[in-house]
Amino acid sequence: MSHTEVTAGGTVTVTATIMSDRRDCFGGFERRYRWHCPQTATGYLVQRIDRGQTIFGADGSSEVDERETYWEAWRLVAGVVMLPDMVTPIPAAAAHDTWAQVVSGSQRVGKHGSWAMTGTLYWLDDGAPQIQPFRLNNVPSAASMHATPDDPGITSPPLLVNVHNGNWDGRTGATVCELLRTFSADETMSAQDREEAIGEMREMGFTTDAAAHGVDLYIQGGGTFTTEVSSDGEGTDNDQ
Repeated sequence: MSHTEVTAGGTVTVTATIMSDRRDCFGGFERRYRWHCPQTATGYLVQRIDRGQTIFGADGSSEVDERETYWEAWRLVAGVVMLPDMVTPIPAAAAHDTWAQVVSGSQRVGKHGSWAMTGTLYWLDDGAPQIQPFRLNNVPSAASMHATPDDPGITSPPLLVNVHNGNWDGRTGATVCELLRTFSADETMSAQDREEAIGEMREMGFTTDAAAHGVDLYIQGGGTFTTEVSSDGEGTDNDQ
């Protein structure tokens, strides 16, 4: 877990714990946060989200260049963060905020790109007029949160800023290796040996060199392939 803290103007002190952090080789990610506020805090946490991504095709041409900004809000009562109904506390072991991007790896083979997400957190007291534009399900990217696509006009300094970004490359042997490790961990590995694995990676769209290099990296790292059932019912692990 990671821990960040910034104090704004001596008014409210907020800390953010990163509960989990995952990313994959094709630009997918999930990071889960939990806020910690003093028991005297009753009002709203408002977070401005700035997110974007780029995708370049196999020929290097730009396919995607997206940017999005929106604001989302959490109700706090005596330092306790509430669910979107504004009255039910979020369970003690649950995340308050999840940053995620789900992608289809099979559609990104041979491509590369980047992604970035920044969250800037502010405090609003009860009754602040800036909370009025926030509505449930108002911004698709904010899911079921109270959110608004329009700047609510908050002028106070931010409580804290969280930044998350990365690059991905769906053309390399390292990506092939990571895919094979994922198949193995998920028990979805279908290749029974090195040559079958290279063939499957080529069918996905990797070049022969990238496929071979990635499969060799996987084997060198101790990776194995599927268990083959022999005629006597005994299983044998193939690792090359």
